[in-house]
This record gives sequence, structure tokens and C-alpha cells, in this order.
Amino acid sequence: MRANAFALTTTFSRWFAAVGTFLIGYGIHATCSLTIPLTLTAVVFVIGMGLVRLAPETRGKPLPA
Repeated sequence: MRANAFALTTTFSRWFAAVGTFLIGYGIHATCSLTIPLTLTAVVFVIGMGLVRLAPETRGKPLPA
């Protein structure tokens, strides 16, 4: 089950990254600038770093069965 979850997660993230690449390219074409599409990309990562703080700490806890 864990191997299937890992495979599904990595496959989904690759598809998400591929779509993101095309969206950034479209944004560059639509705005004729690198500034706005790359800034929006950075905002997504900043939001992700903030969400990591909400995850529960699991250090020292046993893995669920």
C-alpha cells in the first residue's frame, strides 16, 4: 500500500509540474514579461512553506499499522 501511494504521489506531482511548465510559458507569452509569471510561481512556494507549519510533528512516534 505504501509503495502504491508513493508511486501515485510521484506520478501526480510530475503531471502537476508538467502542467505548471506550460502555464508559466503561457503566462510569459500572454504578458510579454517574465516578472508576473515567475512572481506567481514564487508565491505558490511561499504558500507551501507556510502550510508546512500546519503539519503535525511525528518525530519519535511509531508508524501507524
